[in-house]
Amino acid sequence: MTFRSGPESAHVPINWHTVPGETDLDVIARMQAVVEQLESQATFTFSIDPPYYPAWETEIGEPVERAFASAYAAESGHEPDYHYSSYGDMNLFSTEAGIPTVMFGPRGANFHEAEEWVDLPSFTATVWVLLRFACALMPPA
Repeated sequence: MTFRSGPESAHVPINWHTVPGETDLDVIARMQAVVEQLESQATFTFSIDPPYYPAWETEIGEPVERAFASAYAAESGHEPDYHYSSYGDMNLFSTEAGIPTVMFGPRGANFHEAEEWVDLPSFTATVWVLLRFACALMPPA
């Protein structure tokens, strides 16, 4: 009698967000390293399925960053606190198209989900920052 505790095979998608400097091949190598530590009889195959959004980072001092920082400081009274985000739309602008990009928006949660919400007071503040930002990017008349 053979006892099986699970299916013959399984497909398990893993959503991995890379950071600047980390490639799709780095991710696969790290996953393989984890599997080797398991000392399991199971076999694992890893691949990168589309869409793949490479990590990006706009350098401090880029014209778009300086314009944004100035607009943000003028509205908030302090410099922006930059951090990484896990959303992929801007990755294509920055990496594929080579457009320096700053991601900014109102506070909220559950983005692109049924229970998505936005904090209305932060929405109004965001509009003012974006207006200042757009004006700063416009060429002189």
